[in-house]
Amino acid sequence: MKSIFKIRKFEEENLGNYLRAGREKLSLSRNEIAEQISVSPRHLKALEENELAKLPPEIYVKGIISRYCDLVYLDKTKALHFFEKNKLAPKSDNHPVKSIIAHAWFGKIFSYRNLVISVAFLFLITSVFYIFKAIYPMYAKPYFSLISPDSCRSQTNQNKLELNGSIQPESKIWINDEESLVDKEGHFNCPLFLKNGENLVRFKIMNKFGKERNEECVIYKN
Repeated sequence: MKSIFKIRKFEEENLGNYLRAGREKLSLSRNEIAEQISVSPRHLKALEENELAKLPPEIYVKGIISRYCDLVYLDKTKALHFFEKNKLAPKSDNHPVKSIIAHAWFGKIFSYRNLVISVAFLFLITSVFYIFKAIYPMYAKPYFSLISPDSCRSQTNQNKLELNGSIQPESKIWINDEESLVDKEGHFNCPLFLKNGENLVRFKIMNKFGKERNEECVIYKN
């Protein structure tokens, strides 16, 4: 008798068991309860199995519990107390083997040795990037972009055009052998007076490392 009493007391401490016991005492099925209190059978199943994460917002769950208790003659205050208690109870790990494997895997991946290797690798990649960024301009052709006109072969009926574009900062540019002013961001702007027919525009760009680039542009004036 003592053993039976302990089991019964344990079950009553569980909201799902408390509700299910009241339902089974009246020989009602879960679907019958669901129909009479206008609730989804899957929500009743989650409630009786204490799967609170599958239930709607708390305010609706408390309403379901109250209507359930009224129907099967249970103490709703007691049931709501169990709900609050079960809601605050820590969730147990249903898969201890998976948990152990996950912890072992996590520890292996994020071990001190792997962390040191990762930091060293990141430092190496960063160093290579900055070295490449510093050395590349010493061997590559200087950057040059012509914005207006937007094509190196264009036509116009105007007597004067504004040549503008951009080069690498700290570089110099000559347009038809005359040095043009360049701002600190590498933008240049230069007026160009045109004659009838073909106008050849020569660009010479030199970066701070002495590397040169030569470009030509032809503008036809009608």
